[in-house]
Parts: sequence; structure tokens; C-alpha cells
Amino acid sequence: MNSRKRQATLRGAGWTVPVLFFLAALAPAQLTLTTTFTSNNGQSGNMFDLVATNAILIESFDVNLDAGAWDLEVYRVTGGGSFVPHSASPAAWDLIGSASQVVSNGVDVPTPLPIAVDTLILPGQTQGFYVTVTNGTAINYSGGTALGAVFAADVNLQFLEGSGVSYPFAGTFTPRVWNGNIHYRRALRVPQSFATIQSAINAAPIQSVVVVASGTYNESISFLGKAIRVLGVQGPISTTINAGGANTVVALDNGEGPGSILDGFTVTGGQGTIGRAGGIQIDNAPVIRNCRVINNSGGLGAGGGIHTDGTSRVENTRIAGNVGGANIGVGRGGAGGIHVANGSIDVFDSVIANNTGGSSPSGPGGAGGVFYNILDSAFLTRCAVSGNTGGSGARGGAGGVGCTGDSGGIVESCRVFQNTGGNGTTALGGAGGMQAISGSPRVVNSFFWENQGGSSPAGSGPGGLLGTDDSSFFVINCTLTKNHVTPGPGAAGGIRFHNLITGSPRVQNTIVWGNGAGPELVTMPAPGPNGTAPIVEHCDIQGGFPGTGNFDCAPAFVNAASDDYHLKAGSPCIDNGTTSGVFFLPTTDFDGDPRPVGLEVDVGADEFGAAVAAPGSGEDFTLAVLVNGALAARISMGDQIVTQMSTPGGTFAGAVPALLAQVYGCGTPPVGLAGQGFPELQLDIFGIILLLDGNLGLPFGPIVLPPGPGLTLQFNVGQLPAGFSTRIQALAVTNTASNGFFASSDAVDLFFD
Repeated sequence: MNSRKRQATLRGAGWTVPVLFFLAALAPAQLTLTTTFTSNNGQSGNMFDLVATNAILIESFDVNLDAGAWDLEVYRVTGGGSFVPHSASPAAWDLIGSASQVVSNGVDVPTPLPIAVDTLILPGQTQGFYVTVTNGTAINYSGGTALGAVFAADVNLQFLEGSGVSYPFAGTFTPRVWNGNIHYRRALRVPQSFATIQSAINAAPIQSVVVVASGTYNESISFLGKAIRVLGVQGPISTTINAGGANTVVALDNGEGPGSILDGFTVTGGQGTIGRAGGIQIDNAPVIRNCRVINNSGGLGAGGGIHTDGTSRVENTRIAGNVGGANIGVGRGGAGGIHVANGSIDVFDSVIANNTGGSSPSGPGGAGGVFYNILDSAFLTRCAVSGNTGGSGARGGAGGVGCTGDSGGIVESCRVFQNTGGNGTTALGGAGGMQAISGSPRVVNSFFWENQGGSSPAGSGPGGLLGTDDSSFFVINCTLTKNHVTPGPGAAGGIRFHNLITGSPRVQNTIVWGNGAGPELVTMPAPGPNGTAPIVEHCDIQGGFPGTGNFDCAPAFVNAASDDYHLKAGSPCIDNGTTSGVFFLPTTDFDGDPRPVGLEVDVGADEFGAAVAAPGSGEDFTLAVLVNGALAARISMGDQIVTQMSTPGGTFAGAVPALLAQVYGCGTPPVGLAGQGFPELQLDIFGIILLLDGNLGLPFGPIVLPPGPGLTLQFNVGQLPAGFSTRIQALAVTNTASNGFFASSDAVDLFFD
């Protein structure tokens, strides 16, 4: 496994998500100053000054690039001021954006270049910028007349002629006119110009930004349907909107679209009225970015943190400690974190933690984390859903994520852990991780661990996933482990499919292992006349489960004790999945690494990340292994194995070959002899089977390794218990090898069906 995957475990209440460079591009600034796109030359970079007439916020640039793909960086002078005194002083600059392999739209055609850090320029102030390519001379410019001359201007902003500056900070050439667009917003400042955020919103024209200084603002705000950005310039830790328990904190319920952006605030102290969120109420398609929505309470049946009836988007936001509104009669309790009542929501790189779903006396309890309703959907990508508790009701609410009706949605590359399903009174308890009551969501590349199903006289909810009624749950390349369930009829620690009336769920390439009491995967009761038994294929399920390619082997996680459920070398899950017949097969894994790597896709949320699990000495010596004439990772009794040892460059022609093997049980691969000074030997000293010793050779002398195609041997597979594996490695014994004793091939692992 590559070291990047080992740097951090999957657990982490303090888990933070990176600021994503591309996010600024999703809602382009509404005002633009163009310099020119009539280039006559190229340079690696250009420096220039902007002078504000009115307060403005710079959000992004377009550049004029030569054809090709380029790596770019954007800098600004630290603390403001002109670039001129600092053109050769890297320490005087802040890097505010970088992008790799930006593909040019063509010479004299704008190519977007978002920046990660917005820049506020106050009236009369000058701000220097440096826009540069790091791998060529692709930034186009035009000749200027005088350094510092005004070349382009509008009512808010002046662009001054600057210099061509080679990367990095060297070789200044003046005057030069940088070719590009400057995208910005007119800024209204709180509290410098407006005492409250709402008063600034009232005065804000569309396409502007309300820039809010750090502090706590005791008010509730409404965007009034305006396409504006409201920005806490110092971020959510320093900038708070607190409704004091009097109302919904932020109202985005006047048809606001993607041009309406809430960015950089803590949203807290909200108390919703009937059907309204405590934190943020949405009715269309705004954007919530870089916020904390914490400690709010929903009104009757409403979400505690966010309640949406539209198609909103949430990015890099923490939604925590909120409580969904309780309901009456048969009404559903509100979700603690996010409640989608009518529409959809896209949630990226966010944390949904420690929220509590609302209760209902005769209806379903609210989900602790996220809920979406009939015909609605939620798309969660790279999120952490943890520590949430479903509400109690006739049916317990999901601890993490819940949906109902003909809903879809996708949970992809997420961590869902330590959630608790709500208790039920007449129907099942809620699933700890995620449940679909007649919904058909897709769950891909995600980890579920230490979730607890809710209890009920009608049956306990599973620790991991629950699909019922008309559900066609798709679970693809996920890992479920250490989830818990209250023992009882039909109890399942991992996955339960219940009363499938017309549903046809699928579980493929998934690990379901070590999930407490009871079976790992349960279908109970049996599907109805129009339902189908779940398709479960190429999964590692403790205790086994019927289905093509399923197996029962300890998965060999890197460090389960610290919640690192990546696969380690020798895991039986490596190359043991399938790409055949898998709907929505992911092309990357949880970490964004490509999949498949090797002979076949791996089982679980992690792709091991190396085609060779057990490398040899890396010399001119190879081992090829064919099963029934083809590359394969699985073998059965009677299969024919052909091995070929070769020295392609002829380096070890004449060396004595040896072919070694070792059989090992599920998830217990050989540790190798690195501790004995031979890291290139991937077998244990005890248990080695000698398939060929060239020194014993033929009656007329030892066997030696020939040049060219090499030495071919053939074997037939005997009988071994299913779930065992064999590791094969070849040696070329010669004192010309790097270690003075032998060169070794990469080892090959074969799994017995």
C-alpha cells in the first residue's frame, strides 16, 4: 500500500477537509474587467497592480494561455501594496491559488483560473498580483507603454500595466500588459459600513458581496431572493450568526439560485417554527460553503440544521449538534442534520456529526444525520457522517442516512461511523448506518463501522445497512465492519433486507466482516412474489453467503484497532472482486486512487494501490503465472498452472533457478524475511514448499536459467480448503545478484475458491 494511505486513520472527530481549489468556479463572479486578449508574445508569468475605486472582492481570473496543459500559480503581495518593490522577493508574497495541468482554451481565448483565497481591496488601495506558469512560457501578454499606466478601468477597478517576470520571481521585463479577465464583486462591508448583516443585504445590488468582519452577529438574516454572496471573511471559527433561539438563522426561501452563496459563517442558535429549520431554510438552489451549522433545533417535523425544498449545494461545511423537530400523529420526525422534504441536495467534503433526529409517536423517527423523502435525493461525496442518533417512532429513524419512497441518491467515498439508529415501537428499529424504506440509493466506495442498530419489539435494525419493501439498494465496493445489533430474530450486524415486496437490491465487491452478534447479512422475511432475493456477488462475508465469487476470509486490514480499514499486502480481498455485471462500477476507490489495479478490482472501499503486492529484488528476473492459459487471481481444484521464469535482458542466464511456494490461511499472508536481512524474499522460512530446485536438476546435471523465453513449468491444482491462498516466488541463485546470493521475482498470490 502506498504511504499516503497510511498517514491518517479513518476515525477523527476533528477530521478536516481540504479547501478545494475549484470551488470558486462553481458560482462565477458577476462583474468582469477585461484587459485585452490580443497577445503578441509569451512569458512564464506577469505581475500587475489593481487599484480599487470602490470596495471589491477579487474571486477569479481568466488567462490567455498557449495551447497545451499547464501548471499555474497565483500570488498576491502580502498585506497589499504594489508589486513593484517586491518583484524579486518571494517572501513578500502569498500563494493564493495553484492548479495542475490546466488545459488551454486556445490563444486569445479566456481560460478560467479560479483562486482559492479571495482578495478584498478597499477604496484607494493597490494590490499586486503575480500570475505564472511553472512549466513553460505560456502566459500571453501585449506590449505596454509605461509601467503603472492605467490600461483598463471601470467604475470600481483600475488595471495598471505591469511586468513580465520569469518563474520564479526572476528576470523582470517592462512594460507588459497581462492578458486576462478579472472577475470580482462589489463589496458591502459589515460592520464598517453597515451595522448588521441584514442591513447590508437590504442595500446590496445583485452580483455584489456582503463582506462580514469577524465577530458574533445576534440576528436572523434573509437573502430576500438576491443573487449575492454573503462572506465571513475570517471564516466560520471567527464569524457567527446567532439567532438566540428566536427564529431560523438564515432564510434562503425566496427562490435563491446558485448565485446566492453563504460562505464562512457559524450558523447557530436557531429555532424553527412549524416545518422550518433551525439553522438554514432553503426553497430553491443556493450554495452553502465553508460554514458550521451547529446547535440548532427544527420546528415541527423539520430538519434541525438544514431543511430544503429545492436543489441546493453544500460544500466544506460542518453540520453538528442539531436536533430535528418532533412530529405529531403519524408525521415523520425531522432529520437532525439535513432534511430534504422536496428536491435534492449535493453535499461535498462535509462533516455531519452528533445530530439527533426528531421523534414521532405513531410515525417514523427522523434520521440523525441526513434524510430525503419520496422522489427526492441526496448526493453525499467525500463526507463524514458520525455520532448521529436516529429519532424514535413507530419505525426507528436511521442513525446516519435515511430515505423513503421512490428516492434515489448516492453516498460515495464517505465514512459513516458511530451512528445509532432510533428505537421503534411497531416496526423495525432504525439502521445504525443507512436505511432505505422503499428507496433505491447507491452506496459506493464507502466505509461503515461501529454503527449501532436501534431496537424494537418488531425486530432490531441492523448496525450497517437496511433495505425494505420496494428497496433496490445498490452497495458497491464498500466495507462494513464492527457494526452492532441487538440480538433477536432477523438481527444482522452488517446488512438486512426486510420484506422485499418488489425490490431487487445488489451487494457486490463488498466486505461485510466482524459485525457483532448474528449473521452478517440477512434476508428476512423472504422476498414477496414480486420481489427478488438480493444479488450478492464477489463479497467477503464472515460466515459465508450464497452467491457467485463470495468468500469467507479475514480481510487483513492495515490496522483495525485504529480504524484504518485499508487493505494490507496479502489480503484475500485484493484482485478478488469483479467488473462483470456490476452496475455503477467506480473507476476510483475511497482515496481517489484508480481502480482496478492488478488483475481485477479489489473487494471493499480500498483498492490496494499496487499491482505487485509482494515485490522481489527488482532485477532482471521475472515470474509469469498463467491459470488455464490466462492471467488470474483465483484457482480451483483441477486448474492448470503454468509458470515461466525469465531473465529478459540475459543478466542471469546460467543462474540456477528455484521455484518456491507457501500455502496460507485467510488473511494471514507470509511476512517474508525482511527481518532476517532478505526483504526481497516474500515467503516465511517455515512452510516453504520447494517446487523446483535447479541444483537437483536432471540426471546429467543441474538446470540453469536459459536466455530468452526462460524456463516453463506446469502444475495441476490439488484439493485445498476454500479461502486458502498460495504464494509463489522464483529465485535465480547466483553471486552476481545485488545481495550476492539470489535475485528474486515479484511474488504471485493465488486464491483458492
